[in-house]
Amino acid sequence: MLLRGWLRKYKIAFYLTLLLVGFCLLNTGCISLSSSPSQSSSQPQPSQKGLQLIEEGKYEEAASHFFEKFDDIYYYCKGRASYEKGADSKKTRQYTEKINKDYNGVLKKEILEFKNLIYDESVKHGFNLIEEGNYNEAYTWFLNLEIANKGKYYDSSDLYNYVSAMKYYNEKDYKTAKSHIEKLGDYSGYGADQIHAFKEKVLKGLPEKIAAQEEAEEAEERKRIAAQEAAVREEVERIAAQEAAKEAAEKARRKQEGVVIGMTQQEVLDSCWGNPLKINRTTTVYGVSEQWVYDNYNYLYFEDGILTAIQN
Repeated sequence: MLLRGWLRKYKIAFYLTLLLVGFCLLNTGCISLSSSPSQSSSQPQPSQKGLQLIEEGKYEEAASHFFEKFDDIYYYCKGRASYEKGADSKKTRQYTEKINKDYNGVLKKEILEFKNLIYDESVKHGFNLIEEGNYNEAYTWFLNLEIANKGKYYDSSDLYNYVSAMKYYNEKDYKTAKSHIEKLGDYSGYGADQIHAFKEKVLKGLPEKIAAQEEAEEAEERKRIAAQEAAVREEVERIAAQEAAKEAAEKARRKQEGVVIGMTQQEVLDSCWGNPLKINRTTTVYGVSEQWVYDNYNYLYFEDGILTAIQN
């Protein structure tokens, strides 16, 4: 009886509390009066026909089923088709380099194994070029490999630095060779023993070779400066001789020409009139006047050294 009375007493308060809590939940979005089933977006799936063609080894035909939809599978098919045909390895490599190294889709194991296979064969080809003594060609090969795979295969930088060091070492540019050797990391891929043996061998003798290279460079620089100074002296002498010849030609021209009012005494002497037989000089408060006497009653008159009159 006591319990029943208590329930009747607090029944209204209980329902009011429930109503208030429900209202709060509606406002906060914790519950909804209307609900709709969530629709999951369907991801595109690779063509089953294309996958079947891959399984049958028809890679070229399969590639068309993945073009612009599944790039990694497409480039795998193109690369595999090129590889199976025995085509240019560079072409095959160009396809496989476009495959994401972190590819995680259909045929993941098959695709990444093929990508790694082609990369390894590219590395071996570079080493073959080195063994044949084609250092420049090997340098270009590993440079392209480094550019294409930077951030994809971490050892591509080591391979590039190795062949660069070897190239410059054989060209006797020991300082540049040293800079590349020092960039070599803890390479552990194909040809690792060869690379580390080269690094150890070269680093031992580099200090003496670099010192000799620097001495040779200094001697070459001194030789260059001496040649440059000789060239400057030769140019100065050439210009001086040219000016002297020009001046002599001008004097010869003047000697062949007559005199004109306004000439200086030196210009008259340099002309065909030459030196006078006699000079009559008159000095006044206004200056110095001179009469130059020549053969055949020819006379020149100067005022303060300037020709002012001609009598002939």
